[in-house]
Amino acid sequence: MTSQRRPNIVLIIVDSLRSDRLSCYGYETRTTPCLDDLASESLVFENAISPSGWTRASFSSIFTGTYPSKNNHGESPEMFPTMMQILRPHGYKTFGMTDNFFVKPLCIGFDEFLYVTRRSMARIAYSRDVRHFFEIAYTVARHRTLSNINNVVKNIVAKKWLDRNKGKRFFMFMDYSVHWPYDPPKQFLGRLPEGVTGEDLRNARRDVYELITDMSGKNLTILQSLYNGQVGYFDSCLSQMVGHLKSLDLWDNTLLIVTSDHGDLLGEHGLLTHQFVLYEPLIKVPLIVRFPDLFTGGKRHSGLVQTLDILPMLIDYLSIDRMDVSREVQGKSLLRLVNGEDQREFTISERADWLPSVERSRHRIDYLKKEYPNFDWERYAHEIVALRTERYKYIWSSEGRHELYDLKMDPGEISNVISVETQKASELQGKLDNWKRSSSYEGTRSRSFDRSEKTDQSVRKRLRALGYID
Repeated sequence: MTSQRRPNIVLIIVDSLRSDRLSCYGYETRTTPCLDDLASESLVFENAISPSGWTRASFSSIFTGTYPSKNNHGESPEMFPTMMQILRPHGYKTFGMTDNFFVKPLCIGFDEFLYVTRRSMARIAYSRDVRHFFEIAYTVARHRTLSNINNVVKNIVAKKWLDRNKGKRFFMFMDYSVHWPYDPPKQFLGRLPEGVTGEDLRNARRDVYELITDMSGKNLTILQSLYNGQVGYFDSCLSQMVGHLKSLDLWDNTLLIVTSDHGDLLGEHGLLTHQFVLYEPLIKVPLIVRFPDLFTGGKRHSGLVQTLDILPMLIDYLSIDRMDVSREVQGKSLLRLVNGEDQREFTISERADWLPSVERSRHRIDYLKKEYPNFDWERYAHEIVALRTERYKYIWSSEGRHELYDLKMDPGEISNVISVETQKASELQGKLDNWKRSSSYEGTRSRSFDRSEKTDQSVRKRLRALGYID
């Protein structure tokens, strides 16, 4: 099952990418031709569930293999070693970049790292390599927007880094985004829905909370079209990176992972973007792993997995001694799950836009109530945790408003059957209680995420002893 080879590793995480809008996951419109081709020679996970619907917590879970309630929802990035720190002692040169403010603090363990800002983009655009200037200028002229220029810059930087390091064993992380506000280049919009004009599109970019309070049929149609276009644009950026890896003869020795931190709501349950809830469009994400020597003819796995299972998979695939890595890892190896050597009875997702600071979140709800009074924001002022089996989803609420959905009969999670299927609800509540007791959930929740200097010193001392920090 494990490989003695140590291939290059490229990890791509796409902010706000939901799986059901990808043609390789069954969407009727071909939104992702590059991913479609990639999926045909990869291991595709059809039921990959994010442990959170919030960026910081989700990325932290991917990097450390732990659940949000254990990793402090990404608020304490030095608590556990990251996959970058784990790979470095095994001969990997590590490089990463992001333009996401929430992700930057989590990027620990890179030999080289770039936080993409306006200043860094300008520095790259006006560097001595005039090709970069013309590539950026051409993109702006063609797309007539600056909205997606950061993706162009990321690809330029990644290609240059690969050119310099193609003879080394490397781990490269980069993120793309299909995050609101959706503003794709025109050529990725495709045919506009009936009744929607170009002027409608130009006028559609409004405050997201204003849209929630006034989600007319046309507004929603426009929003979904813009999102699809944004997905298509990401796919074209990915295609460029795949092409460059092939041009450098790196493709046959590269393990490529494409996933997302969470999805986005596009009107489901009267909501947009990725806040307040843990419904399927928000937590069901794509996960595609292209191994250089396994599943080369393509394979699809329908069993439950989570994105925090990526790190254990790397440990397993690379034959890294588990004594060398954190014993706190909670994920399960994707390879062991696929091969039936392990099983995941259920997945867990936690609402990390409410925790860790309930007080901060309470202020945010109060602000929304004041600024947008025509919507019931108070109904989302509570903590929730979702336990999902292959058929059912049980959502526990700190306010006692629990939910139960039969995903086989009700994939849209419209009918809460908690009062009908009481036995199933009780069974899943018991599983959730057991998970909380075994995962240190209550401990992290009750201590209010102490970030004292004493705690930080203790964490650093433990990581130093493990050899992950100097």
